[in-house]
Amino acid sequence: MDYAFEELIDPSLLQRLVDEIHQTLGVSVSIVAAADHFVASSPWQDVCMMLHRAHPEVGLGCRESNQHVWEQVEKAMTPVLYRCPRGMVCAATPIVVEGRHLANFMIGQIFLEPPDEECFRQQAREFGFDVDEYLEAVRKVPIFSEYLLRKHLPFVAFFAQMLGQIGLERIRAIESSKRTRQVEAMRLELAERASLLVARSFERSITAISKLGELRDPYTAGHQRQVRDWACAICARLGVDATDMTIGAMLHDAGKIYVPVEVLTKPGALSPEEYELLKEHPWYGREIAKEIELSEAVMTMIYQHHERLDGSGYPLGLRGEEITLESRILAVADVVDAIISDRPYRAARSIDWAVEELTRGGFRFDAQVVDACLEVIREYGGVTPPHEERGPFAQLPVGQPSAEAV
Repeated sequence: MDYAFEELIDPSLLQRLVDEIHQTLGVSVSIVAAADHFVASSPWQDVCMMLHRAHPEVGLGCRESNQHVWEQVEKAMTPVLYRCPRGMVCAATPIVVEGRHLANFMIGQIFLEPPDEECFRQQAREFGFDVDEYLEAVRKVPIFSEYLLRKHLPFVAFFAQMLGQIGLERIRAIESSKRTRQVEAMRLELAERASLLVARSFERSITAISKLGELRDPYTAGHQRQVRDWACAICARLGVDATDMTIGAMLHDAGKIYVPVEVLTKPGALSPEEYELLKEHPWYGREIAKEIELSEAVMTMIYQHHERLDGSGYPLGLRGEEITLESRILAVADVVDAIISDRPYRAARSIDWAVEELTRGGFRFDAQVVDACLEVIREYGGVTPPHEERGPFAQLPVGQPSAEAV
């Protein structure tokens, strides 16, 4: 993997290291990456940093020297001694991570013998340096014997190897972290896909269950989807979350699969006995919802969608606040779609008829739900609203009970 050396070891820690070695050995110490990129460095000699490198021509030679040192170390992969054109010596030891030469551990800018001051005086004149200032800087450069310098190299090599090992461990940690993130990303993606598949399977199951009743009663084909659309549109007007409504509306008449088909499709008024059979479908619907482990809210709205605020509904004759808001919304949506759809005993009626049924219902329907429904009707002109998290159901008209609203 390609990493810059400073990505593997904190440069501030490297700076502390070179400062300590500088104090111990009494020579300048640097960690240099990519030939002339100093990652960390102790104070370098004034003659180099303040004079040579500040001079356009001499500075270019310094950078070329650094490049030459880098290439020599890259080739040998062992410590290299190098004498610059100005006569100063440095030692460069490679720092290797996973077989890659990432940096040099350098000590130096020393003389191996006392400098020839006359030679440096001539250099000062040649490059336009102040002679006295230049010679003073030259005299500050430490003088080591080559023996002493080479004696220090194993010490430097140890630190270079240590830094290489730290860099290797850091790479392993980075790659391990990347793999962990990749595995976690894959896990999340698989979980998301699985969740989507479950959601789609659940949606298909809900749709399949809702269609069972419609297959037995062609007159109510599409009724549950249309009720869902009305109910979800009403929810949107009231600021009510329609997640449970979407499911509850699609299954509100699922219990009709237990009602004899001759009752569901009877073209005339139902007998009292037939009506009692029909009134059982909310209970059966709730049991179906319970069997497939739907939420309590969904089971409740299926069970209560024929309850009325004045207590005239079924199966429990609940009143007012005993009926959940979602159930009241579902009841209004159910009524609207039942009125404007064809039934075995009559043709579809107009949306105006539905408006009249809702508004003359007195205390049977929730007033705010009715108002929201009337807004939907005005917006869509009596046509079933498009589904965007919408949905609901219908009920039977006033008069002799029929299979319509059951």
